[in-house]
Amino acid sequence: MFLSVTLEMVTVAVQMRTREFFHENPNFNLRYSWKKYISFLDNAYLVRQLYPYSGNVKKRLVKSPKGYIRDSGVLHFLLNINDFNSLENNPIIGSSWEGYVIEQIIQLLSVDMQFYFYRTHLGAECDLVVVKGGIPLMSVEVKYTSIPRLTKGNRIAFDDIGAEKNFVITPNSDDFMLSNNIYVYSLDSF
Repeated sequence: MFLSVTLEMVTVAVQMRTREFFHENPNFNLRYSWKKYISFLDNAYLVRQLYPYSGNVKKRLVKSPKGYIRDSGVLHFLLNINDFNSLENNPIIGSSWEGYVIEQIIQLLSVDMQFYFYRTHLGAECDLVVVKGGIPLMSVEVKYTSIPRLTKGNRIAFDDIGAEKNFVITPNSDDFMLSNNIYVYSLDSF
């Protein structure tokens, strides 16, 4: 109870101070400050920024980082999602699941690995690329469904990245090989 009341108070205070600040400083450089704040939140372990993987790919890639709130409970609180039924009926469920899974996988793996995402301007995408020594070890696509179907863009991304293993992570499904070098696992068995 104390924690939720405190977070509500902080949220309201930040909103009020933000309105006051912009009213008092109309020439404020928002783009620079936004990057500075995101960097601060990243360094405080509140958000995680994944940068785009480029490797030796000769395609036009999305270059801006992708961000996640590291604690899905904080995300749900900020969105006023108080129970699983509210989450299940909210369009954020896929993104929330993706951020949660990525955070869990990163915590499981070695500290000498680098983590990226992959997305081209034509729509090929992969949620997580795990790299060690410049070599992509695995690609991970996160799906909030028990019966995952990969898009053409997912398959193209897996081919472009050229990782040793490719995974699709779901909340609860049987583990099986979806196609050549693409495996489906539930998060529990991953």
